[in-house]
Amino acid sequence: MARPRKPTELKLLKGTARPCRMNPDEPDQSSGLPVAPSHLGTIAREHFDILVKRIDDMGYASDSFTEVLALASEAFETWQLCNAVIAEIGMVGLIPNSYGDIVRKENPEVAIRQKAWQTYRMCLVEMGLTPASKSKVSAKKKEPEKKGKWAL
Repeated sequence: MARPRKPTELKLLKGTARPCRMNPDEPDQSSGLPVAPSHLGTIAREHFDILVKRIDDMGYASDSFTEVLALASEAFETWQLCNAVIAEIGMVGLIPNSYGDIVRKENPEVAIRQKAWQTYRMCLVEMGLTPASKSKVSAKKKEPEKKGKWAL
């Protein structure tokens, strides 16, 4: 497995930045801290604030990450709620099958919890929220508009 990329900001801070190993088309971020959407639950809102603090401490905060942070926070809340149910009921239950025999079956919250964790991780990694995944994103720079009557 390949070593994950380091973010450009970290390379610059450590003094290990080399032009051949950096992405020249890495997109610039808008400034400002993300604000939690009003639809988030209590756990999700708290986790949203934790994630904002973390990316702000890393010098990586941008309000363009609001939606991704909200999705990650909602997935984290689902994961936490499933953990609570699993702690109360257990991972396996005794359920009668169609023949009337009592069989052990996995609690549905176990699968829901796993999907929530995958969604959470995907939000952080695939959308460029983590420092390592940010350096993998490329964006073309906008060319300045030509002014004049004969500009093409």
